[in-house]
Amino acid sequence: MFLKHAVLLSFALVLESALAQYVHHSRLAYIYYKRDQSDMQKCAWLHDADLARRHAGTARRLLNATLRKLTSEHTSFVAEVSKAGAAGHHPGVVQALEKAKKIYWEITEQTKNGMRAASDISTETYSWWLQAVDEWKSVSRRNDCSLAYTSKSNHFNTVRNDLEETMRLIIKVGKEEKAPHFDAYIAKISASMESLKKAAGDIDRLTKEVENAYAATKEAITVAEKEKGVLDEKVVVACEMEKKLNIMKDTFTALTNVTKHVIKVEAGLAKLAKELRVRAKDAGVDGIDMTDTKHARGVASGVKADVSSTLQNIVAAEHDAQQKFHELLADGMRNDKKLRCTGSDRVERAVLLRMVADERKHHLDDFDEWRSATNVMWQAVTNVPNSLRTSCEKWGGADCEKFLARTNSVMESARQSRVSVETRLENVIKVLLKVEAEVKMLMARLAAKRRGDTNIADIPSVQKKHERDDGETDDAAEDNNAVFVADYEIADSDRLDLERAMMGVVSSEGEEEEGEQAELGHGSVSAMKSAKNSVTITVAVAVPVVVVIIGAATWFVLSRRNQVAKNVPLD
Repeated sequence: MFLKHAVLLSFALVLESALAQYVHHSRLAYIYYKRDQSDMQKCAWLHDADLARRHAGTARRLLNATLRKLTSEHTSFVAEVSKAGAAGHHPGVVQALEKAKKIYWEITEQTKNGMRAASDISTETYSWWLQAVDEWKSVSRRNDCSLAYTSKSNHFNTVRNDLEETMRLIIKVGKEEKAPHFDAYIAKISASMESLKKAAGDIDRLTKEVENAYAATKEAITVAEKEKGVLDEKVVVACEMEKKLNIMKDTFTALTNVTKHVIKVEAGLAKLAKELRVRAKDAGVDGIDMTDTKHARGVASGVKADVSSTLQNIVAAEHDAQQKFHELLADGMRNDKKLRCTGSDRVERAVLLRMVADERKHHLDDFDEWRSATNVMWQAVTNVPNSLRTSCEKWGGADCEKFLARTNSVMESARQSRVSVETRLENVIKVLLKVEAEVKMLMARLAAKRRGDTNIADIPSVQKKHERDDGETDDAAEDNNAVFVADYEIADSDRLDLERAMMGVVSSEGEEEEGEQAELGHGSVSAMKSAKNSVTITVAVAVPVVVVIIGAATWFVLSRRNQVAKNVPLD
């Protein structure tokens, strides 16, 4: 009996041990299963986050292509209207043209808003992805956790829908797996997604409106050409010449102020970079290679001289034109009714003048916006047609021909100068923005050193752009030399010093800043007065002026984009 009990007890103990091991292994298996499931979820999240970033980059590229197409169509439209001659100055045509231009600048604004939103989504998602890769190292290093590649769709709405669907997955899985800084990133990305959605709707609506406005303007020209009371040919020439000279003068007046600011920014950044290198050496922080701005400084000085010379020639030509207009239109001055040459260029001139202050406010990183706007405006700066020179004999003989020839020469010279100046100035600005990013990086390292954060202190300054699995360049990455600066902490005093340098404030009391603001304001007012004090031409028809400033005003405020500076040669 005793032996039987002993056997049963032994069997029970063995069974209990086996059961315990089974439960233990089952629990481990369950834990491993859940852990593997979690890893798969995290891997899927990393894949989707990378895909969302690429979708956003593609969306921005497609919006940029849309903007180029719209600008090309608008340029052709304006050129066609300018060929209408006297009919183009008919009240109905002027009003229709004003409306078309207002809509064009509105759609430009919305397209830019969409591009900025897409850029913000791409940047924030990439920053979030980097944070997750660092926190989920064991997952991100798995061979089966590969990067995504974007779709090849060339339809903006399709890409945006794909982006929204991917974002829904990111939010769902990110919340379940406790993605790092979930609430902060979702708040930023969601706001940008809403901005992109709104911009998409506005673009669709305004595209139809601008097409209708173009058609209405062309119809107004047809009606005007059938009427007998078209404006005198001399008045048409005078108004066109005044418009061209005003655009030229305003542009180079604005370029004068922008160039002065660029020179101040270079001086401020060079001084700040030098001080930071000394501080980094004293603190034992390995510095980063700073881009030398000496060559950029020389280029900017050359630009300043060229702008000044061209502006002097334009002002002289304007003075000559005013005198000649009075001579050519002496007979018309006897009429009782007056016509001021305030045509449809008023909106664009206002845009140009305001952009000078905005370039300074937004640290020069919207200079491509400047070039885009001036390219549209300067479509009107064309030589007086040769056909009109044949009328010079009845207007004033040899003096008239010489006047037109001189003015055309100034226009051609100014066109060439503008292209050269803007190209060189843009290259200088790209160098300065690259230095700004490098300064930020060194400031972040110094701040990290003070906090004892060695990981951030040793971060690389340059992140190579990603390549898609199909070998093509990633839309979200601009350049191999792009400097990526994450949202690392920077000391408040350093941030203020950088802000002052980018604002061109070289004095500690801020006197330079105040003086520059006064100068910009005075330049804008003076240029606007030049339009009001221009030649008053009398004629039997009074043209109503439609000044559409409200629509363009919102376009003025160009929000600061994420800076991706390119290291480009300065010719």
